[in-house]
Amino acid sequence: MESAGFESLLSSFLRSLEEMVDRRVEEKLNRMASPQKLNEGKEYYSLKEVSHITGITFLGLKGRQKRGTLKCVNEGNTVLVPKNELERILKLLSRQQK
Repeated sequence: MESAGFESLLSSFLRSLEEMVDRRVEEKLNRMASPQKLNEGKEYYSLKEVSHITGITFLGLKGRQKRGTLKCVNEGNTVLVPKNELERILKLLSRQQK
């Protein structure tokens, strides 16, 4: 009797987890599909801002920076991404979705 209750609870939990993951993935895809409005007066973006705009993780961006596939500028201890590099990344991501 107890195993039936546990199995029911487990299947309910797994179903809720799948729904939550599906919603999160859908939100991320929608954010990537919609064109991002970039601040016209802003020339450089922090890695955190680029991560939020593109949907690429912060660590993923750091890896790209270390490999040299992401052009960055160091301002003291802060890594900044030029606006034209961010636009290039957004174009690449939009092409990958098609």
